[in-house]
Amino acid sequence: MNIFIAAHYNLNNGDRALLEATVEILKKNFPNGNITVSAYKPETIKDDRFRLVDWALSSGIKEKVMLKLSHIKICRRFFWHKYALICNPRYVEAIRKADVVFISGGHHLTDILSESNYYRLASNFVVPIALKKNIVMLPQSIGPASSKNVKNSIAKLLDNVNAIAYRDYSSLKFLDLLDKKTNASYVPDLVYGIKPRRKGGEISKKVGIALYHSYAKEKRQVLLPYTIKNLTKVIDKLLSEGYGIKIIWMDEGDDIVADEIYRNISSEKKKQNYSITEQNDDILALI
Repeated sequence: MNIFIAAHYNLNNGDRALLEATVEILKKNFPNGNITVSAYKPETIKDDRFRLVDWALSSGIKEKVMLKLSHIKICRRFFWHKYALICNPRYVEAIRKADVVFISGGHHLTDILSESNYYRLASNFVVPIALKKNIVMLPQSIGPASSKNVKNSIAKLLDNVNAIAYRDYSSLKFLDLLDKKTNASYVPDLVYGIKPRRKGGEISKKVGIALYHSYAKEKRQVLLPYTIKNLTKVIDKLLSEGYGIKIIWMDEGDDIVADEIYRNISSEKKKQNYSITEQNDDILALI
């Protein structure tokens, strides 16, 4: 069996943990399956359990141009009909050979991070739909969508997949809004299936905070100052009540934001009780 995993981002630890969980499950259930992973910037991955191809639009000048054009309806129609001229050829060929296409989990079908971010991720649906592949959406958050164009686009994609797994109640409400529940099931996030390497030990009075700062440009100026300001208040309160804080970096540059939070904490206990995880290429070690 040829298994294709589409739309894996890999540039933050949440996505890396999700891929690890997905591959573990597939290897357990299909030990002889041939797995291909479509990853954004595939050169960032080294794993002999699967082969790698780029995303549909790869990354670079062509992707930036296509994302600009994606806001125009006639350009989106052109992409649907002429994807073979636009998409990465190795990506298209790998999907042609696939028996099943799994769409990686995450925040894909939403414009909450930005409209361009939605079209970047949604472009990975086009080829498997056009080639009439069996498509399974792994557990993910679906919606919200403030843009009417994005909402219509999500509805079209959902009409052309075989199974939808959603991971939260807000996604169910959004599916209700679109009337797209017939092939949808609630499935908890796959990362819950990963077994940590270390077990036992004393339970400490410690709070782990997965820090993520990489909002898209149009959301960053609005959301990030608000988020960091209030997160700092929460951390200050926890430290004053005797909790230890462990910041878990999720993306490049999170250490800079973690240092900013540290500087703005007023609690006197911050020095001994505030720390950040070391960057580690081994996702299981980080977990």
